[in-house]
Amino acid sequence: MTVSKIRGAMLWLIAAIGITPSIAMAQSAGSAKAPAELPAGSDAKAANSADQAMRDAAVMAKPTSSLEDCNQIIKLCDEIAKGTAQQRDYAKKLQAWAYNKRGERRVEAGDERQGLKDFETAAELDPKLVKAVHNRGVSRAGQGDIQGALADFSTVINMDPKFAKAWYNRAELKYDQGDFSGALQDYDRAISLNPSDAGFYYSRGHANYRLNRVREAIRDYSQAIKTDPNDPAMVSVALVSRGDAYRDQQAYAPAAADFREAIRINPKLGRAYLSAAWLMATCSDPKYRDPEKAVAAAEKALDLDGDKDYRYLDTLAAAQANAGQFDLAKATITKALAAAPKSESSRVRQRSQLYESGRAYRDGAPAEAVRSASASRNNS
Repeated sequence: MTVSKIRGAMLWLIAAIGITPSIAMAQSAGSAKAPAELPAGSDAKAANSADQAMRDAAVMAKPTSSLEDCNQIIKLCDEIAKGTAQQRDYAKKLQAWAYNKRGERRVEAGDERQGLKDFETAAELDPKLVKAVHNRGVSRAGQGDIQGALADFSTVINMDPKFAKAWYNRAELKYDQGDFSGALQDYDRAISLNPSDAGFYYSRGHANYRLNRVREAIRDYSQAIKTDPNDPAMVSVALVSRGDAYRDQQAYAPAAADFREAIRINPKLGRAYLSAAWLMATCSDPKYRDPEKAVAAAEKALDLDGDKDYRYLDTLAAAQANAGQFDLAKATITKALAAAPKSESSRVRQRSQLYESGRAYRDGAPAEAVRSASASRNNS
């Protein structure tokens, strides 16, 4: 099970089931395996009963086990535990496996709270069951227990330092807490363990960007595209992020090219229209400004993603002002200001004052880098 971004993306389990709108983590390396079946016990009646229960459980204990299979295995383990000491130990491990698998199935069905309870039980039965501890961390993060999730991912890393997704998931949570340097270190480790995951590079690009390592961020976004060129969702969001970074470096031509390509690949990606609109509305180089297209792109972004994010209204207002529609711009920026977080209200207010005086805004990026909820590879 895994967590890809508290920046508005989604938390992902082994089966790629999103369980929170605030984190997005990549898929795990696979489900835990059931413990190997033990040889038969003694001829005693209890042992015979345990032997039969063990054989029945072994038939059902598969990666594809259903929720009902898991229920039956959990019950059978109670019978197996009546056998030898070795069988009791086996029953405990198998029951832990079954609780973990049932937790996954419950999360797939949308029952995250019961899923977490199963992961907790699995980890209590077998504290060395790495996947159960990792799944518990994912569920804890999804339900807002960030410190508990961080502790679980750290525990997993201590138990299995080569578990790349644990490093990645911990990096995601560190990023969300503003520890960009710490996140970068964990992303580096995840990539060293699994250099074939495009999402790892994409996420590290965000950390580099927030540390003002813009060139490194561009390299990471480029590597994400190169690593998974056949995933349109991954490629399109990486193109937009790279375009934003290019724009920050005043490399307007490659920025515009990235936005156009992202829209071509994924015409329903609102964030691509948002970034394109901002460039066409605010660029200091008139060659890249286009009043009509900027307004159309800003409106398209709103049509696709809505106006819950103040930056969409902020961008539309900039486009309207660039087109000389100052009355509309003033009305739109007022809505943006009402929705903007306190940390960004001063910048939005400055733009509002420009529009009040009949002037358009030039240069810069929306309140902060336009790297919104589409940080997840699965966002489209």
